[in-house]
Formats: sequence, C-alpha cells, structure tokens
Amino acid sequence: CGLCLKVCPAKDFEFKKFNKILFKDKSFHPSIGYFDSLYAAHASDESIRENASSGGIVTALLVYALEKGFIQGVISTRSDNKKPYSPQIFIARTKEDLLKAQGSKYCLSPTNSILRKIKDINNQNSKFALVGLPCQIQNIRRMQAIGLYQNLTLLIGLFCGWNMNFKGTEYLLDQVNINKKNVADMKYRFGEWPGGFYVRDKLGKQYK
Repeated sequence: CGLCLKVCPAKDFEFKKFNKILFKDKSFHPSIGYFDSLYAAHASDESIRENASSGGIVTALLVYALEKGFIQGVISTRSDNKKPYSPQIFIARTKEDLLKAQGSKYCLSPTNSILRKIKDINNQNSKFALVGLPCQIQNIRRMQAIGLYQNLTLLIGLFCGWNMNFKGTEYLLDQVNINKKNVADMKYRFGEWPGGFYVRDKLGKQYK
C-alpha cells in the first residue's frame, strides 16, 4: 500500500515543514531549527540523577508527566528480565517502571514495534509518551501527519550520532571474558559520569 515508504524516516525528512507544524513562529536557528526555549538541566531527585547516564532529565520529565496525569504510559526501553544483556520495549505505567528503564542502551532497539499495542488499547482517551532516537521520532511525526497515533502526545528525542547492532555489545562482553548467558546485570554507562561498561555475572562477580 506504500505506507511504509510514506512514513520512512530515511526518505528526505522535511525538517522545516514539521518544525513549523510543531513550533509555529517560534525562534529559529539555522543549526537546530525552530525551538521554544533552550535549557541545560538535570533531575532534582538525587536517586534519579545518580542512576542516570547524563543527569536523568528524561526520566524526571516522564515521572512528572505520569504523576500529573498528562500521560498514562510511556513507550520506553529496559533490560529484558530473562536476558539482561538484551533491550526490551515496554509500556511504563509507573515511576518504578521508569526507574527500571533508566540509562542508555547502546544497541539497536525496535521502539516502534510496540506501537500497534497502544493503538489497540481499549481506553482511547489514554495518552502516551515515547522516548526515541531522532530517526524514530521522525517516523512518528510522519505517521501523525497522516492521522495515525494521535494519542502519542509527548515525544522525547535523544541525541544520537550513530548506533550499533548487537554485535557491538557482544564484542564488549568478549573484552571482559563473560558469556552473555551468564549475565545477571549489564549497564552501558555505569558509575561516575560519563560512566563505563559494567557487567555483573550470576555468581555476583563484577566486570568493568
């Protein structure tokens, strides 16, 4: 039907057109486009900030939006309980859910694979947020422009320079000489900022 091509983020995304839709006649900068305001920030909640990759602002914003009732769920990425080395897309409904999703995941994660689930949720008044990379946000904006996923009312785009497939993660596990089947916990950025690769095996031994 051609829909996939129509909403593909790799096909000449018209930044000016979509920024106009979002920001109308707000300030414009040739390097970053239209914007409302610019801030440098971090989470005021120390527990969020300490477990974050870079200040915890995304988690803090989402917790606030959930607790104030602006949204009823967040499409996000956490570590799979059965495979802690693997990302898992899920819908966060509580602060506790969001805390489990904290931290960067440096591997390809199919965020949009769960979209059909929110489309089919019974309560059509439910509003959702989505955290994604710029290309994933572009995909959502294109779908919204043709009337799809209007219940995604808050989109948070992360900075991104590139991404790696899962072989990059397997390479890091090889460097600390641990089989992925023995991984109990894994973080791409752990410890004092900017953090480093961290693994804990099922016997409790830690690798950095």
